[in-house]
Amino acid sequence: YQNVLIHRIWVIVIIEVVTRLVLGYHMSLRKEISKEDVLRVIKKSLSPWAKKKLHHTDKDFYIDGAGFPSVLGKQFVGICWDETSIDGALAEKAKVVAEVLKNSVGSSFFNKLGIFGFQKISNTTGNYPGATKGRDPIGVAVASEFQYEYAEELLDIIIANYNARIHSRLSGRSPLQYLQYLVLSK
Repeated sequence: YQNVLIHRIWVIVIIEVVTRLVLGYHMSLRKEISKEDVLRVIKKSLSPWAKKKLHHTDKDFYIDGAGFPSVLGKQFVGICWDETSIDGALAEKAKVVAEVLKNSVGSSFFNKLGIFGFQKISNTTGNYPGATKGRDPIGVAVASEFQYEYAEELLDIIIANYNARIHSRLSGRSPLQYLQYLVLSK
């Protein structure tokens, strides 16, 4: 093993906007997102999912019903979308766009990634790289030998659990339950 300092983690997701369901995700460590990263998230979105074997804990942090569309049955593997909209990372910084996105799926989803996981770990920078509030996230990451695999496991748990949590705007259903409801009611 070789220690490498990672300055940025990109999380690319495909979210079905009606159900608010994350169909798939990919974590990239590149300086900028590449076409290979986009192709990987598309492949994951269309593939069966299984819980990750957790190497950093003996506890199962996945909640009941957690997962991605394939947990609902074989007919949900490869469930696809009609339109694609790509968020330009800097577009969300504009005040007008930020106001429109305030309650949108994408913005609220990424807030949940931070709140439910990544901002709780000791080596987080917080909401943005300058928000360390007197902490030394780089020093903590080096001293603790924080591993990429831990971040992968944490991300999988957070997103799989997100898909199984009840959303008030989905008539009291989780994104997975709402997808199942929509498909079965046709």
